[in-house]
Amino acid sequence: MIESDVYNSLKTLGYPVYPLTFPEGSKFPLIIYSVVTTTKEQPINKQDFIQTKKVFRVDIFAESYKDIKQIVEDACNVLKSLKARSFNIVELYEDDAKLYREMIEFEILI
Repeated sequence: MIESDVYNSLKTLGYPVYPLTFPEGSKFPLIIYSVVTTTKEQPINKQDFIQTKKVFRVDIFAESYKDIKQIVEDACNVLKSLKARSFNIVELYEDDAKLYREMIEFEILI
């Protein structure tokens, strides 16, 4: 299952990785991942094969800007090994929590 591959790849970075949300009281930096959409398509040539595209979102939280930039770069590199493509990265700051956050959206064809 591709979700396990995403999880295992992100774990190699050495930070806690959680699906959907993180537990209260967690230490930072940490990584959250989720499947945003799953699309099944029949190719134009109408063969029986159906192609599946999954769009994932990875949220990375860190206490320093320098840390988050390095983690995002490393995360993109490990995700490329899964043939992830079309990376979109959004940079945010969570003012209430005083945390830097970057969202990475990408797709994988399976």
